[in-house]
Amino acid sequence: MIKDRVIQKRIKGKVLAMAMTAVMASFFVPLGVEAADVPLELGATTRGYLEFSAEGYRYTTDGTGAFTKCETDNDGNCIHTIQTTTGTSKYGISVTGGTHTIILDDVDIDTSQETDTNKWMSALSVSPNATANVTLKGANKLVSVNTFAGISVPPDATLSIKRDEKDEAASLFAKSNYGGAGIGGSGEADNSSAGNITIYSGNITAIGGCGGAGIGGSGKGSAGNIVIHDGKVKAIGGGGNSEENPKKQLGAPGIGAGNESQENPYTSASGSITINGGDVTAWGGKHLSSGQADGMAAKSLESKKGATAIVVTNGFRANMNTDGFNGLRWSADNKGSSLSDGSPDIRRGNACTVYGHVTLPESLKNGIQIGETLFIDRGCSITIPTEWGSWVCKGKITGDGKIVNADLIRVDEGGFLDIADENLEVILQAKDFTITPNLTFKGEVFSDTEVYTIGDYREGANGKLYRINTDGWTRKYNFGLNGALTEEVKNAGKYTLVYSKAGCPPVSIDFEVTPCDIGKCTISPIEPVEYTGAKYGISEIKPYMTLGSYELTSGDYTCDFDQKGHNNTNAGEAKFLVLGKDNFTGEREVTYAIKKALISNTEDKKVTEVTLLAQGGAVFTGGNYGQGVHKPESEKVIVSTLKTADQTLKKGTDYIVEYYRKDTKLTEDKPDDFKDAGEITVKIIGTGNFDGTVDAKYMINPIKLPVQSVVAESRKYNGTNEVNIKEITVDEASKDILDSDKGKVQADAKKLVGLIDSPKVGTYTAISFKGEGALLSGDRGQNYSIEGQTYQAPGILKEPVVISKGDAPQIELTGVQAVSETDANTFSYTLEATGKVDPDSGYWYCKTEAGAEPPSTESMKDPANSGIWDRNNVFDKNEPAKTYVFYAFADGTPNIEMSLLAVDTHPFERLPRESGPQTGGTLTINEKSNEELDIEPYDEAFTATISDPPGDNGPFLYSFDGGKTYGPENVKRDCQPGESYTAYIKYAESTVYLENEDSQGTPGNTVDAPTLKAKTPVITTSEGLENGGTFGGRTNVIINYPGRATDMTIYYTTDGTRPGRDSEQLVAGESFPISATTTVKAIASKGSMEDSDVAEATFTAAEATEVTEANVSGLTDDKIPSSLKIQLEEGEDPISDAESLKAYLNKRLRTLNTGYEYDNVAYYDLIVQIKSYREGSTTPTIVPATEDDFPRKIRLKFDQLRSAEEKFPDLTGEVKYDLVAVHMFSGDFAPKFPAGQIENITSITQGEDYIEFEVSGASPLAIGWKVATNTNPDDPNNPNNPDDPNNPDNPDDPNNPDNPDDPNNPDDPTNPDDPNNPDNQDPNANGDGTGNQNGDGTNGNGTTSSTNAAEQGASDDSKSALSNLMPKTGDPISFIPWIAAAVVSIGVIVGIVKKKNGKKKKPNKTTKKTTQKSTQKTKKKK
Repeated sequence: MIKDRVIQKRIKGKVLAMAMTAVMASFFVPLGVEAADVPLELGATTRGYLEFSAEGYRYTTDGTGAFTKCETDNDGNCIHTIQTTTGTSKYGISVTGGTHTIILDDVDIDTSQETDTNKWMSALSVSPNATANVTLKGANKLVSVNTFAGISVPPDATLSIKRDEKDEAASLFAKSNYGGAGIGGSGEADNSSAGNITIYSGNITAIGGCGGAGIGGSGKGSAGNIVIHDGKVKAIGGGGNSEENPKKQLGAPGIGAGNESQENPYTSASGSITINGGDVTAWGGKHLSSGQADGMAAKSLESKKGATAIVVTNGFRANMNTDGFNGLRWSADNKGSSLSDGSPDIRRGNACTVYGHVTLPESLKNGIQIGETLFIDRGCSITIPTEWGSWVCKGKITGDGKIVNADLIRVDEGGFLDIADENLEVILQAKDFTITPNLTFKGEVFSDTEVYTIGDYREGANGKLYRINTDGWTRKYNFGLNGALTEEVKNAGKYTLVYSKAGCPPVSIDFEVTPCDIGKCTISPIEPVEYTGAKYGISEIKPYMTLGSYELTSGDYTCDFDQKGHNNTNAGEAKFLVLGKDNFTGEREVTYAIKKALISNTEDKKVTEVTLLAQGGAVFTGGNYGQGVHKPESEKVIVSTLKTADQTLKKGTDYIVEYYRKDTKLTEDKPDDFKDAGEITVKIIGTGNFDGTVDAKYMINPIKLPVQSVVAESRKYNGTNEVNIKEITVDEASKDILDSDKGKVQADAKKLVGLIDSPKVGTYTAISFKGEGALLSGDRGQNYSIEGQTYQAPGILKEPVVISKGDAPQIELTGVQAVSETDANTFSYTLEATGKVDPDSGYWYCKTEAGAEPPSTESMKDPANSGIWDRNNVFDKNEPAKTYVFYAFADGTPNIEMSLLAVDTHPFERLPRESGPQTGGTLTINEKSNEELDIEPYDEAFTATISDPPGDNGPFLYSFDGGKTYGPENVKRDCQPGESYTAYIKYAESTVYLENEDSQGTPGNTVDAPTLKAKTPVITTSEGLENGGTFGGRTNVIINYPGRATDMTIYYTTDGTRPGRDSEQLVAGESFPISATTTVKAIASKGSMEDSDVAEATFTAAEATEVTEANVSGLTDDKIPSSLKIQLEEGEDPISDAESLKAYLNKRLRTLNTGYEYDNVAYYDLIVQIKSYREGSTTPTIVPATEDDFPRKIRLKFDQLRSAEEKFPDLTGEVKYDLVAVHMFSGDFAPKFPAGQIENITSITQGEDYIEFEVSGASPLAIGWKVATNTNPDDPNNPNNPDDPNNPDNPDDPNNPDNPDDPNNPDDPTNPDDPNNPDNQDPNANGDGTGNQNGDGTNGNGTTSSTNAAEQGASDDSKSALSNLMPKTGDPISFIPWIAAAVVSIGVIVGIVKKKNGKKKKPNKTTKKTTQKSTQKTKKKK
């Protein structure tokens, strides 16, 4: 019972657990999926392939059957999981439409198992315009039958592959058995090109069949568009295997186009490959005959900026464009075996090539290993991640590219870094930046160089100086408190400069742009405003302020018009305050003028109305003479421009009043001024806030008197109706004349003017008078008038007035020249004639060329029909630079005769321009240099172009320097890098216009030319040695600049240090002298360009190895300098002449060298001359050698020696004599070599017709000779070399460092005790253990060695064997085997001793000596 209960409890527990599990599992069902994703089976038992379309999915064998609705993911795409649980499926998967997420979970498909050829298909195919997004779980294998791709992705189809995030080992194996790509195009069909293939992650192997790429096209198909972001990808191209079809004999690329891309190596493959990361292996298929296809072959290989791709391949197609590729290409090795999946075992080789700019991946963190080579080509670079701390080079790094963070490199033993110093750089860091202090808002965008500068060099972690690398970095700015991204620095506020580059720590630097003091702005004068009676404010007064080219807006400031003491209402100076805000700070006072309101009226505008008022307010209209004083009581003046409610002006405050009779001012307090007849003007004069005048007039009418008789003059027509009066009678005693005026009024005929009815020719019987022409004379005559009546003839007008025809008038003719509106290359000329009298008369005009006959009088009689004359006064299309004569006359009329002829002679010269072009030209500068664009002749300059303003046909002259100079070319081909250019244009001279003045030029825009890096300078000498070499004597170093940039400065050093802008400098092409071995380093620098790389050249002064042709002459008295006429030895007579000097030289030669006889010595004056270049000269001069030019190997010809000394022996033919020489210093090189010091010369080489030896000066020389008895220097019986060819028994040097202790040295012939040779190395050794300096088997004096060849060979063999066994100097590791051998030997010896209980024996002395000698010789060989 208890047992049953226990069982029941267990059952209940299991049921409860299952229920809980079900509930928990339900929580994980995605809400976006209609039902659980039930895996679809595709295995051995499956009947039909799986088809996915936009309608759903189905199993089918013939493309028929109903679709089942897809389950969808959160994006609404169909999602399917496919598994193989029942063995390999012979049916595949076909995506015919829509977008599908396909999860392959341990799927195994091999369509080659299908025997029905009608059912053959790819293991997975994606149709055009369909998309398959494949996710990998487990191990998936997709193999396709012949002519089908493992995964078929034709053009316009899209495939992406990634692994499940939880399954790092997820894999895909895709293979075409024949005629298709592993992934991509399918075999024989026209769609053998690939579509869009993207790999995000996973372990993917793709193997193409014959003709097919591993990934890409098949046959003639394109690679399509292949993108690999990550993952481990291996792509193996199909091999050639068809002898019948030549095209099938070619292997296919691992990744890229089909195998037919390999037919012609000079044509580019099609399609594109992008690799942004991952571990990619691309192996080309073998050709049937020999050779191999490219590992990668497409039109282009690219990667995204900052990416680092790793590719293991047997090679890229040579003409594939890799300009956009950043990655590492490793060589590949086929190990000849197959892996478990049947693919070849391709492994990374030892050679790596860098493309683009690469940040080293983790796989290279351990550095370049032994046997590996990293090649960095010019224009490429690698960046060592900073966080690695160090990076080891055990292999070889070479090329002309750059290494960034080069201070992290540690070159281990056996490693080799073959990168030029100037290409070793350090990564950008914050300390390399210098932010410009005190950045203040300037109204324009700050250029990067205005905000910050980046140093050129920085000391690396190892203490060396490196160039700072800025390649591949991106720059951005964050602005404000929220750090909003901005592309420019302009407005005031806080910024963060951010530099970033993939694989490098970002650089962030805070800085600030402060507001600008508004007082620094330029304010344009405010146009004066007119008084209106109202206060002015911001709505009427808007200041125009600028900061450079920046125009301030209302958002940059506020205005205060309410400051105490500031006037903004009344006429005069007005003021207000401008206060900066946002980009501006501070305040400034602004003044402007309120001008007085103008009360004057004009014909076009009446602003003031004046009403004269009589007493009581009635309108005042004037009066009649004789009725007292006539003056208005007041005025009412209203000004319409006032903005006040009452526009009436106040007398005394706003205006004053003055009274005038014509120009005579009246006095208000004199009543008589306002009694006489006439017009009085009341002048209102503005004052205070008003200005100007306005008049009101009134009339005091005169008394009218009748005319008793009048006689008028007859005359010729003059165009008026006025006639003169000859006689007139008026009743001067009329009762109408005031008593006070009696006798003061007269009628003066000369002052009266009569009026007739018409001005025309005729007889007139009526006359009248009017206005001032009717006023009488006398003291009071102005108060009386005869106006108002018409007088007839006969009657009061005593006789009619006759107007007769007028005489011919003289007219004036002028003209105005302008550019023709119908032909812009000619002129028009508009004539203006004046002087005709009768308005009814008209003008006639004509034109002739200068020198032509004037028009005839006959033509003027009938001008309308003459064909010459015209009423039109405008003459068009007058040619420039010609002179024309213009004529005019006026018609005759019934009133007047025809006028006289008027003439205007006018030369048509070019007209001045009134102004320049309305709009400036637009300046553009090429982004690439002339060198890049192949534009001659300036390779390091840029080409700028000024385009004409639209709608203006010019012609123009162009200026690129802000209007300083102009020229006809709108293209400038020598714009210097980094310099600013400003476009100006003005009108050029044309056929009708003069050239604009320079001041009339119109500005355009300003553009900065791009910057360039200066080219590396070339260092040569006057002798023509370029970038180093050996020179003789003294020479000039010339540093030239290879580009065409002007004003280039060369900075250089001569002490081996890197030059900078604080180094010595010269202008490119200049020179400086050197006389000793010198290493010159130089850079080219120009303010607007980036400094060049460092040029380096070492010029070696000629030493003994460089032979100088010398000369000799006989040693005669005149050749003995006074410095040698001294006592050379105690007890001896001083040198007095040549003979005494010869005797001394003979003695010293035979003392220092044994076996030489007195008579076998010849004496010479040695002359050594060298080439020397004066500073700045390229032509050498021959000068005597100086102390700095020695020691020097010289050559003396046999015929020179015999010519100077007849007894000198014949040395031609085989070597007959041993030679020695002694040279005496004359004192020129004192104190180093005092006068009389002897130099013993024992090594003299004999040539065919010369001897050569090294000498330390040029002065007296003696040469001795003796018969050569034995030429073997190692022969102990050789009398010429008893102990040492260097003569250890030299009596002048008892402390001879060549053998200070024992000249015979029985233990070691190479003198181990030599203090100048502590390593026991023979200074005369050649490196072959022989000590021969000549390299030709001769001994030191040029005689032939007779050493037995067999003995020498045996000796060399033993030396070589022992040398290989013995440890090398500086090689501690090589001692280890010897130590081990010693330990073993000791062990053996101890064992033998213990076993035999015997005594320890001493080492054999002879053996020891032999070992020592052998060891010593080994060291010598080293």
